[in-house]
Amino acid sequence: MRSGAERVSARRRLAAAGCAIALAGAGCDTAAPAPLEPPAPLEASATLTYPRTLQADRMVEVRVSSTSEGEVRVTAATLQSGYFADVPATEREVRVWEGHEARIRVALGEPVCPAGVGAADDARVALSVAVEGTGVAQEVAVPTDVLAAINAAECTAHEAIAVAAPALGAPGEAVGGTLATTLVLERAQRDVPVTVTAIAGSVIFAVDTEQGALPATLAADQGRLEVPVSIRVARCEPHAFAESKKTFLFKTWLEAGEADEAYVELYAEGDLRDALQALVDACGEEARGEG
Repeated sequence: MRSGAERVSARRRLAAAGCAIALAGAGCDTAAPAPLEPPAPLEASATLTYPRTLQADRMVEVRVSSTSEGEVRVTAATLQSGYFADVPATEREVRVWEGHEARIRVALGEPVCPAGVGAADDARVALSVAVEGTGVAQEVAVPTDVLAAINAAECTAHEAIAVAAPALGAPGEAVGGTLATTLVLERAQRDVPVTVTAIAGSVIFAVDTEQGALPATLAADQGRLEVPVSIRVARCEPHAFAESKKTFLFKTWLEAGEADEAYVELYAEGDLRDALQALVDACGEEARGEG
């Protein structure tokens, strides 16, 4: 009969042999296994859109889905892409429920012109997420096609403005609810022609030009172009003002040299804005029967 010491030694030899067989040369680590990393609270990829309602504020919408059964809250988000400069994270308070998409609005930085190397291959949104009260950071990949389209349009606009900057001129006389002013094109650099192809107003204001006034071209050797325009209140009902996000925003389209047509936003400021506000006030008084 073997002694107790012999039985312990035999068990040790058997354990060592079993370890060698089971791991087949991978080594035998007798330390406790490392704990598993907790699963990411959100799906690894997300969709990205640029709804019309967010374009005035230059924000994209990212739709994320939860992988967790508990409460998940997104508290901040920022886009990381070679198409746009980095900006501080947009603070949010959005709950994400398992099995449902949540919409996160994320601000765009200034466009990078030309876009950074590899921009088309990689874009992601860095999120600050709270899971059952514990804060974690997670990145989700987003597609780049929408970002590429926004970048291309904005870079084209920047190129056009660098050649000749558009602006609205001083207010003229207001007659019958219509205000006279001008669309001004002032050369900044480069001796290439710039053509104004169209101008449009906002939800509240409509812009009219004389027949044949547009398109109008600032010649390559010309420093300034003025196109007479008139602005009137097109909608005066209360719900129109509720819908208006950028009441004093106007839009124009430019072609600089051989470049593609560029969409450029203009804002009425100073005396012109005051004159337009007076049109709105007068319209409101008439709608209430006070005029």
